[in-house]
Amino acid sequence: MIINIEKVSLRYLTDNVIDEVSLQIEEKDKIGLVGSNGAGKSSLLKIIKGIVSPDTGNIVYKKDINIGYLPQDILEYYDYTIGEYITKDLENKSLDDYRISSILTKFGITNYETKIKHLSGGEKKRVMLAQVLLTPSDILLLDEPTNHLDIDMIYYLEKFLMKFNKAFILITHDRYFLERVVNKIIEIDNGKLFTYGKNYDDYVQLKLQKEEMEAASFKKLQVFLRKELEWIMRGPQGRGTKSKNRIENFHELSNIKAKEKSSLELVYNTSRLGKKIVEISRVSKNINNNQLIQDFSYIINDDDRIGIVGPNGTGKTTLLNIISGISKVDKGKVDIGETVNFGYFKQESVIKDDKIRVIDFISENVIVVNDSNISPTKLLDKFLFTKEQQYTYINKLSGGERRRLLLLKVLIDNPNVLLLDEATNDFDIDTIMVLENFINEFKGPVIMVSHDRYFLDHLCNKIFYINKNGVIDIYNGNYSDNEDDLLSQEPTNNKKDNYRVKEKAIKLTFNERKELDEIENIINELENKVTLLEKEILDNYADYKVIEPLIKEKEELNTILDNKLMRWEYLLTKEETSK
Repeated sequence: MIINIEKVSLRYLTDNVIDEVSLQIEEKDKIGLVGSNGAGKSSLLKIIKGIVSPDTGNIVYKKDINIGYLPQDILEYYDYTIGEYITKDLENKSLDDYRISSILTKFGITNYETKIKHLSGGEKKRVMLAQVLLTPSDILLLDEPTNHLDIDMIYYLEKFLMKFNKAFILITHDRYFLERVVNKIIEIDNGKLFTYGKNYDDYVQLKLQKEEMEAASFKKLQVFLRKELEWIMRGPQGRGTKSKNRIENFHELSNIKAKEKSSLELVYNTSRLGKKIVEISRVSKNINNNQLIQDFSYIINDDDRIGIVGPNGTGKTTLLNIISGISKVDKGKVDIGETVNFGYFKQESVIKDDKIRVIDFISENVIVVNDSNISPTKLLDKFLFTKEQQYTYINKLSGGERRRLLLLKVLIDNPNVLLLDEATNDFDIDTIMVLENFINEFKGPVIMVSHDRYFLDHLCNKIFYINKNGVIDIYNGNYSDNEDDLLSQEPTNNKKDNYRVKEKAIKLTFNERKELDEIENIINELENKVTLLEKEILDNYADYKVIEPLIKEKEELNTILDNKLMRWEYLLTKEETSK
């Protein structure tokens, strides 16, 4: 065990964001932390890192522990160059220059003398991530690490974390990422921690079972409350102490009923869309001598669900700006239909005046949605903003809550064409699933820039891939339908790395291939056994005679597990270099 969290609580205003949570983190734990926006995920990472002090409880760390931390918010280091920032926590500044160069190149960072202050927000986040991965750590705390990464970079990060032989806790909305890299999912819900299975698939199944059980219990509670209410309404004579207790118990149980979860509802009133939507003809766009779009033509149809992908900096956002008419083209023509009303949810959207209340940001006027008048208060209710939050200043909201508020602002203008630029960034998984359902029912074209492969798979019927030379290739189907072709488009930037791969190209033997196919299941079984033993040890914590053999068995299993993980890493590396 490297970190032991004991009954930690954190309060914000009148609410317990984190409520007496306990968690043991082992050396090889790969934890995915999930939960709704504002549930306290980022706060828990900050507590573990030591940035925020809990109101109650204790955290015990392994001696001399090194904790790597990637915050969700972008930090400012104006006086550093990229090279200075990357090496600031390395004892030997010239340590492993080739590894530093390799990781930076993977994240699209090439000029190490550039000042941090001259970078975009996305570039700063990628530099921060590279710095965290390069600095030796016993545990990594990663808050939304896939934000601002293109899909090729996400694949690299996946492989890095799969091979990483230390612990990590990551917050991410990327469901494929969760499925592939974690061995435990922990959810924060109403300030409490709940552990689910080993990956996203397990989480979905176990979460569904939990909610079904809660629904059954809630139904029984409703029947009981109805009977109790009938008893109270009858007004029995001569109520004694027991009767008063019974009434108090009724009110307590009624409060439990009131805590039933609400669900996010995205609503809109689509304006009429004519036959002509957007016609793009021989369009080219050059910015700072960089050819972003080259000779591109396309006619947008009302049933289009287009995903735009490609390396960072290739013009994905520029294409959305061209379609919407925000950005003028150098050559060609963009003809936008007269009835088109764009709803554009931008990646870099910020609320400029965040010192106003949430309710004031929407409107004081009645809003028309689904052909009915609806007040701002009721509309915010549907978007899961509590009465208290509606009168809270925007700068007190979490990043995800602010993004949800911006999405609401886009939708109440009743668009009939949706443009989404990295719409899933900072949203929790539940909100993304609601957004997916909304898009499926939206009666108009949807064009989205996204690195979220799960999102692209569930929504798209076309993929636009923008090459580094500005050429746009069009593929029918979703992302997975075209994954092999899309990944093969991206050439490596590191010729030295290519040369090394060719030198070490050694194929797996038949027996090694068979072993690789089987070893992941063996590792999963061993991890499950260790988890069960840990639970049994905790259940019998006070009886040393019972837990002594359990601890010994756990140590033996961990030794076997470590050997299997090392073998798995070797086989994976050999397989990768043979391609």
